[in-house]
Amino acid sequence: MNAVSLERFCFPVTLRCNLHCKLCAERSPYYEKPYHPSFDDLTAQIDVLFSLTEHIGNLDITGGEPFLRKDLSYFIRYIFDKHRDKIDKLRVTTNGTILPTDEFIIAAKLWGDAFFAIVDNYPVSTKSRDVSKLLKESGVPFELRDYSGDLYCDGWVDYGNLRRKHSNAEARKQFHKCMVPKLGFFSCMVNGLIFPCAKARLLYEKGLADVYMNAFDPELTETGKKARLKALLGDEVMEACKYCNGLCEDSLRFTPAEQLDAREIPAESSYEEGSYKKMLFYTQTYNNENTIARTIESVLKQTRKDDFLYFVVNNGSTDKTGNIIADFANSDPRIVSVVCERNDILGVLLLPNNLFKMVLKDKNVYYSIVDGDDLIKESFLDNVLRIEEKFSPDMIVPGFRRIDAASGEIINERVAKTDLLIIGREKADSFYELRALLLCQWGKCYKLNFLRSQASNIYANIRRLLPKWYPGQDTIGVLNRFFLFDKVVFTKEALYDYYLYPQSAVNTYYPNRYLADVLTLKVYKDFLGYFGPISKLNRDFCYAIYLSLLEYTLSIVVNSPEADHKQKLEDIYNMLRDNETKTMLTLDADPEFHNLANRGSFIAPILKYMRGQSLRDETHVLSDEVMAELVQYKHLVTNWED
Repeated sequence: MNAVSLERFCFPVTLRCNLHCKLCAERSPYYEKPYHPSFDDLTAQIDVLFSLTEHIGNLDITGGEPFLRKDLSYFIRYIFDKHRDKIDKLRVTTNGTILPTDEFIIAAKLWGDAFFAIVDNYPVSTKSRDVSKLLKESGVPFELRDYSGDLYCDGWVDYGNLRRKHSNAEARKQFHKCMVPKLGFFSCMVNGLIFPCAKARLLYEKGLADVYMNAFDPELTETGKKARLKALLGDEVMEACKYCNGLCEDSLRFTPAEQLDAREIPAESSYEEGSYKKMLFYTQTYNNENTIARTIESVLKQTRKDDFLYFVVNNGSTDKTGNIIADFANSDPRIVSVVCERNDILGVLLLPNNLFKMVLKDKNVYYSIVDGDDLIKESFLDNVLRIEEKFSPDMIVPGFRRIDAASGEIINERVAKTDLLIIGREKADSFYELRALLLCQWGKCYKLNFLRSQASNIYANIRRLLPKWYPGQDTIGVLNRFFLFDKVVFTKEALYDYYLYPQSAVNTYYPNRYLADVLTLKVYKDFLGYFGPISKLNRDFCYAIYLSLLEYTLSIVVNSPEADHKQKLEDIYNMLRDNETKTMLTLDADPEFHNLANRGSFIAPILKYMRGQSLRDETHVLSDEVMAELVQYKHLVTNWED
């Protein structure tokens, strides 16, 4: 990897400022607790920056107001001692309201002509002339940028609010008009994160754009970091341009340094404190033009209107789904629109982790998936935050309703009897009562930090064995978190509407589909074994679940138009020959489980089907073998026909 050389780099040493400029590019007046790192943090950041760069033309020390740092002179000395040979010119920009100290003058003069001060002269202050006079008398090179008379560059620009303003094509045009890339980029580093411009940093803080590089990322090699840094200087920045008015020659100009009235300063969150959002909703959808608007509207109608961010991913749709998502995203800043080039169900599991890297690590942020044809109640987030305040759980399991998509009729409702906190061994002891609430990933809420910390999981070793379209994968993911997370709460209210469609992935046929059911049984037993020996009740319950899965799989195999009858016979034969199926058919089960007590209802239709198929294909030899096996289970079948 070739060395990285930067024409210009902006290094804010603080975002604190003694002015309250309405159009501040850094948004300094709008922070409750502006970014203000320690001296050690500053030196660590500058050291890692120069480990990645061979040369910087102009290194700009900025703010906020840099002169608010009492240790500014020490930092300038530190850069001189450690990195002088990699810098053409060190520049410090001040708003001209604070006189530089003697220590600053001494540190600046160490650099000779390689140091330069930029002093802004705004109408709100008269001290800039005094600052300039002191620098001139001290022999420190400087420039006085006069905004008090004629408007410098015809005034300031308004970079705009957080709403998305441009399409991809418009953002590209904006990028090539903007003076930022033309001037060598105002690349900036804050808290170890490198951004191409201040707007990109602000969008990152609000969770709206992921255009940055973490210089301290332990997962990136030095080569990877250099490649990432170079990428930030290219077209990738245009993702931020979608939200920006740009610094362009034809931009509308405004009075420089116009001050905010105290009542105009909004109470925005601190960069240091993390994201101000309480919930991250996520929807990944493919060809759902008939339902996606309903889903999005249900999220946007939350009674807690400003406490969430909503990621909506168009997963390679070929219908109008993408246009619908874009329309919502363009009109509501709470929506982050993401486009995938192709449809891939695994993205539901893998993509969120990459997206949420842009969100600051706030321990109180929850994450929840909403399917693209479902909806959530208006009180969903309100209930989640109520439970968070009461229990502070790592996982929340809202109650839900299962709805027939064709008729709109409610099939059933699954809720806890009360808001129920479950911890430790209680998860295994209560599995029989709670498992029905854990069937799907939709609507479950996870503490984002706790989710990230759980690198290990119970079913990691068998995940690679699962077919790509494995119908139970989302259930296993939910159960994995249920058993591993410390505190789990189930809600007493149904907050999620789950619509059932005949064409859903759970109804997909593929050869030997029953293996997914075998794996599901194995994982259930592994989960329960996590807390010690499995009780007889839980063992029988697992096999009752297994039988119900086999019955469903059998119906899909028999009715599949995609498999010929020979393939279907092989599928059924393999299913019945599996050791877990034999165990299920012969174990002494608790009569509590009615399907196990009536296992003949599983065997009888198999016999009938296979006899019918055998008459069609006398050359197929597996049928007789299977029927010989079934004779062993004759006592289970009440309507046996010899």
